Parts: sequence; C-alpha cells; structure tokens
Amino acid sequence: MIKLESVLEVIEPQYGTAYAIGGRLVLTCKHLFEDKESNIILDIGSSCTLRKYVQGNGSPTSNYAPQEIEARIVWMSSRADIALLEISDENWNNSPTVSFGKLLAPTNRSWDSTSDIELRFIGHPLWCCPRDEKDNVLQATRRLCRGATKLANVTYNENYIEITVSETDSPSAIQVEEARKENKSPWSGVSGAPVFHKNCLIGIMRRHSVPDHEKSLAAEPIQEIFSNYEENREDWLKYLNKHGINHNLKEVLGLGKELVGGLENDFNRRLDQLQPLQQDLCLYLSVYRYPFGIQQAKQFYPQASEDDLLSLQKLQLIEPLAPHLDRSKEIRFTFSPIYQGIARNHLGNQVEFHKCAIKYHTSCLAKLSGQADYSQIGFSAQETEPKIIEGDESLIALIPYEEIFYHHCQIGEYQLAFTKFYEAGCDTYLEIQGFNNIRIYLYREVLEKWLESVQDFDPSQRYGIDFENLTSEQQLQLIELARMSNCLASAHLKLSSIEQSCMEARWAKNVFEQLHEKFCQNNEQTQPQGLINFIKSNLATSNLLLGEGYLHQSHENTEQILGEAYRLFKEVGDDLGQADCSMLQGDLCLAKARRSRKREDRLALLDESISHCKEAANKYKDKKDLKEEKSRSSIVESLCAWEDKSIFELRHFRILFEQLKRLEEIYENWQQTGNSFLAKRVPNLLRLANLSHAMHDLDGAVKAYQEYLRYFPHFEDLPERQREGIRELETQDEVRRKMVDIYIEKGDQLLCQQ
Repeated sequence: MIKLESVLEVIEPQYGTAYAIGGRLVLTCKHLFEDKESNIILDIGSSCTLRKYVQGNGSPTSNYAPQEIEARIVWMSSRADIALLEISDENWNNSPTVSFGKLLAPTNRSWDSTSDIELRFIGHPLWCCPRDEKDNVLQATRRLCRGATKLANVTYNENYIEITVSETDSPSAIQVEEARKENKSPWSGVSGAPVFHKNCLIGIMRRHSVPDHEKSLAAEPIQEIFSNYEENREDWLKYLNKHGINHNLKEVLGLGKELVGGLENDFNRRLDQLQPLQQDLCLYLSVYRYPFGIQQAKQFYPQASEDDLLSLQKLQLIEPLAPHLDRSKEIRFTFSPIYQGIARNHLGNQVEFHKCAIKYHTSCLAKLSGQADYSQIGFSAQETEPKIIEGDESLIALIPYEEIFYHHCQIGEYQLAFTKFYEAGCDTYLEIQGFNNIRIYLYREVLEKWLESVQDFDPSQRYGIDFENLTSEQQLQLIELARMSNCLASAHLKLSSIEQSCMEARWAKNVFEQLHEKFCQNNEQTQPQGLINFIKSNLATSNLLLGEGYLHQSHENTEQILGEAYRLFKEVGDDLGQADCSMLQGDLCLAKARRSRKREDRLALLDESISHCKEAANKYKDKKDLKEEKSRSSIVESLCAWEDKSIFELRHFRILFEQLKRLEEIYENWQQTGNSFLAKRVPNLLRLANLSHAMHDLDGAVKAYQEYLRYFPHFEDLPERQREGIRELETQDEVRRKMVDIYIEKGDQLLCQQ
C-alpha cells in the first residue's frame, strides 16, 4: 500500500518524484539523470539530492517541514526508464518494505478488453503546486491520483502501462495553459512516482510523452527489471537482498476496485475526530477544485463557521492558502490533494453537491456583474468592439465560468454546461485571446460523452446517428453538439491542425444539413422561423470553417463551399458572416493569382482578391474593428508581398495608400500598448510614411514618421518571436534623415510658391 512517508522529491539534477521501497533504497526515473537535451548525464555512483517533508514536533496535526537528503545512484536499468538510489545516511530509519507486483489479465472470458483496471499513483505534479503573485511555484504539493488502464493494455502491451487519469484528479484547462506558457507539461514532477494496484508496486511513472492529452500518462512496468532481458538484473537483485527486500514478483489479477489501504484508513481516523456536521462539510467541500472559504462552505451548511474550517485544517484535511496568493480578505483553503479523491469516493451520489458549487460560482458572477440572472452575464468579447485583455488576469477572470462548466459536466448536464459557457461569451473571449488549447481541452472529451448520452451509439462512429427517430429534445441537443464541434474546428484551425479542423467542421455541417432538411423542408410550416435561421446560420459557419480548412489544403471544392456559406449568411442577413466569406474568397483569389502564369490572369485575380477584401472591410466597419483590421491588413500584405510589382497600375498604389491610412485610424482609436499591437502598428507606420512621401503627401509623411519614432524603441524591446518575419523596418537615424529631406523639399516648395 502507498505510504506517505515513503514519497520523496528528486531535487537535483532534475525535479521529479521518488519512492522509498525499503531499507535505504529509493526508486525513481532514469531520465531525471540522463537528459541529453539539458546536457545532464550522471553515471552510477553520482550524487543527487532528495527531499521529504517531516512533521515538526511529531504530532499528527503539526505542519510539515522540508528536509534535504543526500543519495547516490547505485543502479540503472538497461531497458526501462528506472533508476535505483541509495540514501547516504547509514542511520536513515528504514522505510517500509514494498511488495512488487505484475498485472495479469483474467482468463475468464466474461471480461472484455475495454474493462478498466483501477490504479493509484502519488507524485508532485506542477499543476497543483501553489504559486506566488509573480506566478512562481512556491513548493511541491503531493497529490494522490486515481487512474485506470484497459484490460487490453495488460493483455497485449508489456512495454508500458497506459494510464488514463480520472477527471477529478486531472488539471483544469487553465492549469494546463499555465504550464504550457512555461513550455512544460502540467504533469512535470510526476516522473518517478510509484504506481500501485492491490497494494503492490506495479510500475514507475515515466515522462509525459503526449502533451496534447493531459489525462493520458504512461508508467514503466516493474516486471521489466525482473525479466531475464534486463542486462543488469543480477545487480538489481543484489541490492534488494542487501537491504532485506523481498524480490518475489507477485502476480496480481487486474480486476475489481483498487483500495487505497493505509491512506483510506488514515483519512477515516481523521474524519472520526470531527463532529457530525464537520464530517459532512469535509466531504462536501471535496467537490471544489479551486480555493474555497466560508461562503462556499455555507452553500452546503448555512450554519457553517470559520471554526469548522479551522477544525478541518487542524487535522490537515484542508490546507490554508498563503495570504499573498489570495486577493480576498477572507481566510481561504484548498482541499488536501492526498485525501480529496478518497473524500469524493465517500460522497457517493454527488449531484446535489455539484449543484451547490454551481450555485456559488453563479452568485459570484452575478455580484461581479451586478446582474441577478446568469444568462445576462457576459464578457467584454460580446461587445461590438471587444477590448483586448492582456496578461494573466484574463485567465483568472475565466475561472468561475470554467468551474460552472466543469460542475455541470460532472453531473451529465453537458448541454447546460456548453450553452452557459458559450452564451456568456467565453468561447469568443478565448478565441480572441488566442487560448485555443483551452477550448480544445474543454470540449474534446465532453463532446464524446455528450454524444453517448444523446443516443446509444459509438461516439467514434459519429455519422451513425439515426436522424429520423430523434426526439425533439435530442434534436435540440444535437444542434448544441454541432455548435461545439464548430468551436473545436475553429480552435484546431487557429492551431494549424487542419485535418482535425476539417473533420469537426464536416461533422457539424452534416448534422446541420440533416436537421435543416428535416425542419425546413418537411416541416417548414410548423417550425418557428427563428429556429430555421439559427440552423442556417450555424450551417453557414460550418461551411465557412470547412472552406478555410480547404483553402489551406488547396482543395478543389473550396470555392463551392465558401459560396454556399456566403449564400446562407445572406439569407439570414448576417453581414459579418458574409464579410468572413468575402475575406476567404479574397485569400482564395490571391492564392490562384500567385499560381497563375499569365500576366493578365494574375492581375485580374489580384484585383478580384482586393475587391473581396474591400467588401469584407466595409461590412466589418463600425462593427468589428479586429476583423476590419485583419481584412485591410490582408490587402496591404498581398500588395506589399507581391513579387512582380511591374504589373501594378497607379490605382494599386492608391488602394494601398487608402488601406494604410484606414489601418492607422483603427490603431489610433485602439489606444493599445501591448506587444501584438506594436508588432502591427510600427511596420504599418513606416509603410504609410514612405508611401505618403512617394505620393507627395509631405505633411502626412512627417506625421507618420514622428509616430514611428515614438513607438520604435518599444518595438525593439519585443520578444524575438513577435518580431519574426518583420524585416523592412528602418533605424531611427535613417528615418530622421528622411524627415530632413522632407523638410528641405517642403522648403523648396515654399520658395517656388513665393
């Protein structure tokens, strides 16, 4: 069984988890000492630093204090990512001895290959570590996690144990994004964690190798180092014998529930010391993923007090949040990650408790917005001109909405979860901010679970839906499902996952076409016009997303799909939708123009591209500054990047001049100072200044050059990745010399006039 006192941290050379297996021996991952990317390669005999947390005065309710431990590498596997360490201190109190196990598949044929085998592992994942105000990790946090592997993995795969982590022990979408900003996996720190089944150590967690699947981990089977294929097997067994550890490998039948053993008993002992109300409160609070205070507690028990929370803290069932981590004045806590999963298991049916959590987060949003009705709460992204929110505050603002989404999903209310999240403007907000990974993380698994609940069929076979026999409720759910699929298509498209985007858009298109045919043709008189237009609008969006994906693939049906989207947007009177189609048609014409060999064809296609983009820009004007800027920038880029400018006529330069001036008006109205804004405005100012000078608008050129000099120092401070591809900028001295030339030219003009 898992023993808390045996869980250690590997501090140097790289961070990870280790587990004391008996005597002075510790198991962990080999790659923590053999990382060629970091040029850290330690051999057997090298020293490393471990850390454990010990109770200050021996009391079970006292706080834990860190203690560093010196160890050395004594053995490494020749075939698995496993290393053995020996603690240097010979007076070290011998750790409890573990039992090693090997998973076996049952011979009973009544068990199919998709049956789950429950597992437990304990480590120090990055995603649950507390952070300071500067987003730096303060200290490691141990977390006991539940997971499962399929019976088929045991039967057919002996090289590694594939583990799917439970929903409640997985990071939230925001926690995943925070880790990605540091170019790390949210599971960093879990390498080396012990994996248990039926009180036997069956594996060691290895590197998180599938970063796009945050709930999918892998472990090295412990039987690998006991096999005859292990070249260093004799040395491994020698160290086990030296420290009095039984090296028999138990065969464990992978069936039934996994017991937490000692930890569950420990949790029950602590729970028994509480009053009945406090016991219930402890279990109810385990549904919260983020810090909670007395107000959250009162959602379950109106008579709950801060003293009740302090009683839970005294028994280390909940942990206080450091004051500088919390901006609120009330005392706030997090549930102990060691006991949270165990507490949730005690709850049984959790529906009412998740509803209480939804009620709390909804009331918080209502107070913040001054609204009593959740449906009226929106983000700034819903406004006509969205305000760009930069920095980490934007993610913090999203937390209550994500929590409401999460708790609805936990009780199977998928439609309500998505509708609230979408109608509050959260999806639009995430799209504008560029947090497309969060969108995928939230929707990907929910979509499959939701599909399964709508109709009893394999969610992987999405096209097997029986539209004829759907109830009215199932039809409405499918509409929302297809909308979610459109959101996924959009997110994948932004991340350049074109194949995945087209797959999602095609499925949504198929659903909306089937429902459109069912509602609009067969029952046109009985269906409300609003519902028909709603389906048409979403079908147009599916076509638009598919068309954009096809454009990236140079698909032969791109023009047809975009034309269909434009027609549908026109039917429902959606100017912005038509503008989006015009933008893509402009891009399509531009792509054709670049491939064309005839001079007259290239010129005609370029003019057609500009015409489409101008139509888009005019429709966006006064409605969507962000999209108007994008469409006008597209015209500018297509003209500036055109290789053979010999085909240009004077009108092309006038068009370019008009677009540059309008872009500067947009940028001036934005009054932004962020990095993405500077990366757009500074190059635009230089182009406008140079073209103004060439077209003898000397006053306009001077003004643009002055603005350029004002913003250029800030542009030089931008990260390299945001300046990448911008090569036409001029130094401040070069611009000043041009301004002198303009002043001389203006002086000559005045002399001529006199």
